[in-house]
Formats: sequence, structure tokens, C-alpha cells
Amino acid sequence: MEESRSTTPQTEESDSGVDDLHLTDIVSATSQQLQIPQPQWHIQICQMLAKLQGIVNLLMARLEATSDGEEVDAICIAMQASTDAYNALRSAAWELAMADQTS
Repeated sequence: MEESRSTTPQTEESDSGVDDLHLTDIVSATSQQLQIPQPQWHIQICQMLAKLQGIVNLLMARLEATSDGEEVDAICIAMQASTDAYNALRSAAWELAMADQTS
């Protein structure tokens, strides 16, 4: 089954972003259900991740609606930048979480 998946770095980053977004949603939902208070930075990062996901969704809709080659290139560049920002934000969240655990 693993052979059928593309192994390009861009695909792996995009796939992991989708999986991690889903996990972020699950963790946030579970925390809300259990009424576990979250630090302010966690709430803000979740909001920023949701905004980035919204941007990617809008870009994807725009990509599906266009046939202009230059616009497609620009949208793909913007999507890659959004993915990079998403991954950097996840990394920062991880570092903050680790710092919280050690303090």
C-alpha cells in the first residue's frame, strides 16, 4: 500500500499538515469536552492554524476554478508558502508545549 503514495517531500509535508490539523482538532475538541483550561498561546496558535487552513482551502478553490497558467503558478507558490507557515507554526507550538512541561 505504501508504494502507491507519492514520496516527494512536498507531498509528505502536505499530507502531514492535513493529518496534524485533524489531530489538532481532536486534541482541541477533547480539551473542550473535558473542560481542560488551555494556555493562551495554545488558543492563539489553534486560531492561527485554522486561519492558515482557511487560506489553503480558498487557494484550492481558486486553483480548481482557473485555467490561467500564470495564476496557477502563483496559487501554487502561495499554497507552498502557507504550508511552510503552517509547519513553522506547528514547530513553534511544539517548542512552547515542551517549555511548558519543563517549567
